[in-house]
Formats: sequence, C-alpha cells, structure tokens
Amino acid sequence: RQLGACQQEVAQGELEKQQLTSQTEELVGQIEELNAQTIKLRQQLERKDEAMQSTTKDLDRLDEKVARMQRERQELDERKMQLVESRAKVDTDIALSRKQREDA
Repeated sequence: RQLGACQQEVAQGELEKQQLTSQTEELVGQIEELNAQTIKLRQQLERKDEAMQSTTKDLDRLDEKVARMQRERQELDERKMQLVESRAKVDTDIALSRKQREDA
C-alpha cells in the first residue's frame, strides 16, 4: 500500500513538474516576444527622434533664412528712403534752379 501511495505521489510530482516546465517554457516564449517588441518599438522611437531632430534643424535653417530676409528687407527699405530723400532734394534743387532762371 505504501509503495502504491509513494508511486502515486511520484507520478503526481512528475505531472506537476511537466506542467511547471511547460508553463515556464510558455513564459520564456512570451518574454522573448516582449523583448522583440521592445526592440522594435525602441527602433521606431529612434527613427522618430532622428526625424524630429532633422525637422528641428530644418526649422532652425528656415528661421535663419527668415531673419536674413527680414534684415535684407530692412536694408532695402532704408535704401528706398534714402533714394526718396535724394529724389526730393534733386526735385527741390531743380525747382530752385528754375525759379532762379525765371527770376533772372
């Protein structure tokens, strides 16, 4: 009787061992799958980060270009004002010269 009980206990232990081994293998498979997904997500994140850095550099270059164009526009506006003032002076000189000739 005792031998039969021992054999049954051993058989029960073996069954539990097989179940635990099977569960362990299943968990190891899930962990490997999660590791693979983590690697894939990390790579996606790195690509997005690189794209974002590239976009930031592009925006910085555009900001510099806009600033340069604004400076050029300001310089052109100043030059235009100088030309307008110069033209007004020339017109005044011409008018004075005509007046002097008429008076003479």
